[in-house]
Amino acid sequence: MTEILKKIGTLFKRRKLKVFIAFLFFASLVSLINKLSKKYTAEITVNAIIYNLPVNKKITPNTNFYLPILVNASGFRLLSMRLFHKKIYLSAKNLKSKNQKEYILPKLQWKAIQQKLGSVQLLNIGADSLFLETNYLVTKKLPVYPSISVNFRKGYEPNNSKNDLVK
Repeated sequence: MTEILKKIGTLFKRRKLKVFIAFLFFASLVSLINKLSKKYTAEITVNAIIYNLPVNKKITPNTNFYLPILVNASGFRLLSMRLFHKKIYLSAKNLKSKNQKEYILPKLQWKAIQQKLGSVQLLNIGADSLFLETNYLVTKKLPVYPSISVNFRKGYEPNNSKNDLVK
């Protein structure tokens, strides 16, 4: 076993092997840069965040919406979009409902999605609708009557009478 390690150690001491590994590394780096500079068409899944919900509705907590989109971009942009997940904001202004389920049509917001993507060309949106799990917000006004009595020490009474403070 030690003989094999000695042979490997002597191989790395040779100058030719070091030069070969250096040129192999630089050739691989140039090839990678060349491949990433070309334009590619790929499907990417982005995180959709819903805003502009009606006042009386609320999305169920911990609900994530993922939207598959087909884009055309350079390899560098596609790599960055896959590594750093892009978030797209969808407006719920045009919220539709069918059979007591609310949904959003992302294709109606094509311009907003394209604007958010920037230099990436949007070709297609994979999901034709995003279904939302919403809850209705209900409010009820209840009167609150305090049941307290305030007694001040001598010299600390307010100028008003005691009955004016608590009603």
